[in-house]
Amino acid sequence: MKTRRNIASLLAAGALFLASCSSMFYPKANALDAIRQGMTQEEVTKLLGRPDFRRIDYGLEEWEYRKLFSPLDSDYTTVIVRFEDGRLVYMDSFHASDREPQLPPAPVVQEPVAVVPVQPVYPNAMPDRAFRDFYQKVKREIAPDDQIKLIRATVGHKLFTCRQCAEMMSLFTFDDDKMQVLRAFAPRLVDKENYETILREIDSMFTQDDAKKLLGVPSR
Repeated sequence: MKTRRNIASLLAAGALFLASCSSMFYPKANALDAIRQGMTQEEVTKLLGRPDFRRIDYGLEEWEYRKLFSPLDSDYTTVIVRFEDGRLVYMDSFHASDREPQLPPAPVVQEPVAVVPVQPVYPNAMPDRAFRDFYQKVKREIAPDDQIKLIRATVGHKLFTCRQCAEMMSLFTFDDDKMQVLRAFAPRLVDKENYETILREIDSMFTQDDAKKLLGVPSR
């Protein structure tokens, strides 16, 4: 009888130990469902703990977790959350195996085809992902004056392409505002030979001439 009691005690202690280990090493199963846009970093930390990786890029902060949500899981769940001004604005979660690169198919011999010129890459210019975040941040401002102030404050010593400049100019309706954007970008453009992309965003021919002078393009 005493032996049975000892065995029962050991089993109960073992179950308690496993439960405590599970709560210690694994987040709650519904932790991902509880994450909401606008949460603070402290609230996310309470749900998922401290991140395994942390990145900061142009005013955004990104955390990456690799978690097992159950002792029975055979694959880690990767969770990526992104904060702007301390508030959560983006979340993504996936299993690592779902995004493993696939082996390329066997090469197929084809007849020679015409070579299409590839758009040149400018490694010194702001990466497209960072520029997209910059663009969206400007777009969220309501007043054009506030948008232009934000552009001037962010441009700094960074480098850009004419396409990026033109895309930022497209946020504005009037040529005067577009020219203010161009004045901020002009000294920082790495491919002024592509100035036509910028001119297409300007309606007035007279303003286009002013833009050419600003870009150092000779008049025809």
